[in-house]
Order: sequence, then structure tokens, then C-alpha cells
Amino acid sequence: MADEFGISIRLNVTKGYFSDSISKSFNDDMNIAGLGGGIQLIGTTPEALVFGDVAYEGYLYLENLDTTNIVDWGPYEGSTWLAQFKIDPGKGVVLTLKPGATLKAAFRTAEGRLLVKCYDSTTGT
Repeated sequence: MADEFGISIRLNVTKGYFSDSISKSFNDDMNIAGLGGGIQLIGTTPEALVFGDVAYEGYLYLENLDTTNIVDWGPYEGSTWLAQFKIDPGKGVVLTLKPGATLKAAFRTAEGRLLVKCYDSTTGT
């Protein structure tokens, strides 16, 4: 089979006289059926995101389930955590991981819950 993933991105911005929009949809293949992750309780010190039993990390969905607290996240290499991204309360992001990637996250003011859904990628690259 082909095109098991259906992904849609829509962004609309309007502020006074300024407006912009982006709309993109595409499909992708899923060679291995797999989903890992779950709801993780994350503290204020960096913790590794757990992807579970997936063969190759692929599409990743992260959602901040907290109603007041921002979560910072980013790649972890060696002993360095690069908190380059944030997710505001009640918001989420979708991205594609390079298989083998390690990500960490930390909430800013108190522990919170982060929904992690990681789908097997189409290839091991």
C-alpha cells in the first residue's frame, strides 16, 4: 500500500492590514505499522522523550496538555541539551524525526503532561 499518512498544514495570520496564509497537504508511505509514546509527566529539569517500540522514529506529534505552563524541548547530543523550541499551553506541533534522534523536554515552572505520539518512519534514514 501507499499514502498511509495524510498530513495537512494550514496557517492563517491576520493583524490589521497584514495577512498571510499557507495551506499544504500531502501523503506519505508507512512501511511499518507502529506507534509509540503516550502521555509523559515531565518535570522542570530536562527529561528524554520516550518513543516506545518503534523501529524507526518518523512523524512525531507533541501536545502540551498543561493549561498554564510552557514546555521547552529540543535535541540532546552527548551531554548537551539544546532547548531550541517551545510549546505554549494547549498547543501542539508535528515534525519528522531523523531515526535515532534523542529529544528532551522540560516544563518551565512546574511539572506538566506532554502527549507524545511517534509513528514509524517510511525508511530507516
